[in-house]
Amino acid sequence: MRDGQADHDCRLIGERDHTVRGGLDADTGIVGQALGIVEATSDCVPLTDVPIIAFQGGRVHLLAYRPIDDNSKIARTAVLLSRAITAMTRSAFNPLFEEELRLSAKAAADLGETVATRGGTKGDSELLFLGNAANRPAKLLGTSVLTVTTRLEKALDDQLDYDTEKCGEEDAVLLKISRENLEAAIAEDDIDWSVKKSAAKLADELEKWPAERFQVSGASTLISPADLSRSNSKLVDAAVILMDIDGFSDYVEEAENDEIKRDAILTLDAIRQEMRDVLKVDFSGVRIQYQGDNMIGLVHLPAGDEEKIAIAVAEVAAGMQGSMSITLPKVVPDAKRLDVSVGVSMSNTVVACLGEYAKRNSLVLGPAATEAERIQTRLPGKQTGIDKTTYEALPDDIQELYVWSTNAKAYVAVDLSASKLARVREALSREQEQAVAPAEKLGRFAIGAATAAVGAAKHVRPYRPYAH
Repeated sequence: MRDGQADHDCRLIGERDHTVRGGLDADTGIVGQALGIVEATSDCVPLTDVPIIAFQGGRVHLLAYRPIDDNSKIARTAVLLSRAITAMTRSAFNPLFEEELRLSAKAAADLGETVATRGGTKGDSELLFLGNAANRPAKLLGTSVLTVTTRLEKALDDQLDYDTEKCGEEDAVLLKISRENLEAAIAEDDIDWSVKKSAAKLADELEKWPAERFQVSGASTLISPADLSRSNSKLVDAAVILMDIDGFSDYVEEAENDEIKRDAILTLDAIRQEMRDVLKVDFSGVRIQYQGDNMIGLVHLPAGDEEKIAIAVAEVAAGMQGSMSITLPKVVPDAKRLDVSVGVSMSNTVVACLGEYAKRNSLVLGPAATEAERIQTRLPGKQTGIDKTTYEALPDDIQELYVWSTNAKAYVAVDLSASKLARVREALSREQEQAVAPAEKLGRFAIGAATAAVGAAKHVRPYRPYAH
């Protein structure tokens, strides 16, 4: 889409269940599997002229937008590609592995208008798409092979031989197309792909890259995802944190003109930069990926010290909540319309950087990444949820700020900002000096006259022109 302008497109999200039973004992195996599924998906995609936006852990985000303004053709491409990936996983990829290492693949797709942009900081930015069509598929992923929205299914206009069934969502259906009908439709479109051809290419790739070629080691210093590769992945005890901007998709969808959409992009850019710096600058965490209107990262130092890692990730989450509710609204007015929810889980985790040459993505693999996302998706804005492992590693004074939630199946704190966390800890432990966590000092942003009202806060770094 040219110049970031919205156009009709379709967002696909395929997901594979990559959690290894019993943890990550087969550490080289899971990295090999991840690479294999990345290579296999990469093999399917170019044949349909659909760009890969990003591999995100166990997911791949794809965008179909051509032929421009031809919704019927775009919807057809989306369905065929989704089913090609799921069929490839089941019938070409899985037979190459033992039963306990096989994967299940699901896909979801939507059709609609989105805004394309790139956000982040210099040297640390990623492509993203804004709008409900960009986010709805992730929420539709379930146990079925392919789920599509009703507006996408309507756009197919009887082009394909398929069946539908109702699902638990009013705006979506389960779409079923047999492998025979899939390959016939692909051949009709002159696409040179079949499950058999994928199986042959995967076998060749596995011969070149057997599991023993993958090297996985620990890390006692801060991980730099850019330094990782197929033969250099890290296995660490880490707390994975997933932050999501609650209500952002609706906010973008309500934008009535290009100027308002521009404001939405600037708002997201400011939020993403601030959350990145809370994690990386204030607390020495590792940012793994931006994923649309959310961000995934981790804390793994000091190596092997669960209590200190748990305390650090609790401070990161509180810093993010404080930045969203206190700092950002003073810089970007529209931020006051939004909140964040945060999910945290701690476990042994693989950090890798995989994908096509020169197009690799940082990934976190393992149960902590899956659980952090599960917790976050069950939380409304202003809430932070942590799993049992993180909760039990925290000292008593921080534990008291979290309450078990049967809905989230996690320990949850509501509106716990960095300053509140600091005040509570100070009240319960006079041994610590009273201090407000860096994330809530106004120093991160240059906000003009607002600084005088707060006091003598100094600027840590200049901000974008729209912040003044």
